[in-house]
Amino acid sequence: MSTIDKSEKLTGLIDGVHFILSNKVKVNIAPAMFAGIVYEIILNKQIIPKNADLPSFINENFIYTFNKTNENNIDYFKEYVFKSRTAVAARISRLIIEKFSTEDIRITSEWLIPYIKEIRMSSSNNTARADLRMNQNKRVAKDLNNELVSWIKR
Repeated sequence: MSTIDKSEKLTGLIDGVHFILSNKVKVNIAPAMFAGIVYEIILNKQIIPKNADLPSFINENFIYTFNKTNENNIDYFKEYVFKSRTAVAARISRLIIEKFSTEDIRITSEWLIPYIKEIRMSSSNNTARADLRMNQNKRVAKDLNNELVSWIKR
């Protein structure tokens, strides 16, 4: 996936969350749509590169936020769940669909949208650095090529 595609994907995810929050979605459909967006975020290795990053993303963000605002606390996910992204995504999707209210989605979105925006910004910064490195490498290769051609001509 190219960097442009990644940026567009992240923008699409943000737009999806904004759409869910816009009251244009029926209340009973909003959790399922939000679960789909979160599922996509969890499976996307460009957003969460390492499985080791999943426990903090899920336990310290989703479950902590949910438990802070609800009297029905849920347990943090156990370590074995984080061995598989699909297992994590399925569990969090089920949690969102079964337990999240529209207010829970709004509260979760308050940290999720800035999280995605931060990834998008770091992605564009990394792209600029990669472009700079690529231009430097091309320049070095061109210099070496010119040097080789002049050496052959001798």
